[in-house]
Formats: sequence, C-alpha cells, structure tokens
Amino acid sequence: MSAAGGFDAVTTPVSQVHRLSGRTHFARLNQLLVDNPPNPADAAFVERLSRLGISPGARLDDQPQDVLAALGHYGTNYAKRAMVTWVGYGGSLDVDALYPHATDDGDRRPLDGAHRYLLHFAAGQTPPVRGF
Repeated sequence: MSAAGGFDAVTTPVSQVHRLSGRTHFARLNQLLVDNPPNPADAAFVERLSRLGISPGARLDDQPQDVLAALGHYGTNYAKRAMVTWVGYGGSLDVDALYPHATDDGDRRPLDGAHRYLLHFAAGQTPPVRGF
C-alpha cells in the first residue's frame, strides 16, 4: 500500500534500499546530501567519497565506469572485507584478476538482458591475459 505522495508505507526502508540499483542508490544519496549536508567533522571522509563521485549534488552520469581493484588485499580494512564477502566469496589480488564493472551501455542506457552487447578492443589494445 502506498501513502500519499507515492511513498511506500509498508515495505521496510532497508528492503526499499536493497531493491535500488547501485547507480540509483548513490544518485539518490547525492541528491539527499544537498538538503542534508554532512557534518563538518566528517570532512576527511566526505573528501574520500567525493573521489568516487559521492558528494552533495554530484551527477553520476559524469562518472567513469569502474574496474574493481585490490579486492583480495584487505589488510586491516574490515569494512572492505565485509563488503566483498557480502556480494561474493572474496576477490583475487590484482596481479591475478581485475573485475570490470559496468551498469550502462555506450549510449548510457542501463544494461538490459533483453539486448545483445559486444565488447570491442581496438587492435593491440586487448587486456593482458596470462592466467588461463
């Protein structure tokens, strides 16, 4: 059941957040940070997040797609270890594997299983493969 204004008053907030795509989640976070600015004491952390495109009013459309790196090297970064474990069974070291990640096609439309995609590398520009 929806409440006035289109808000879902039945589904728990945690369930609503888990249903969002990553791009939608962080786009919404950037929008919410405009009216709910971070505490000045969090300035160092906010600066780190800004390198990922997370900051008040930032547009994710302007952000490059990621290659997830250093997934298998955690050191004492327990939050990273927990995040990687939450989405999978850990990660390999960068010398063994990189994990390209994309959510949009070349025209910035969300990837959709109803379409076929082709990944093209220019001559001489293929990634090095020595593990298989």
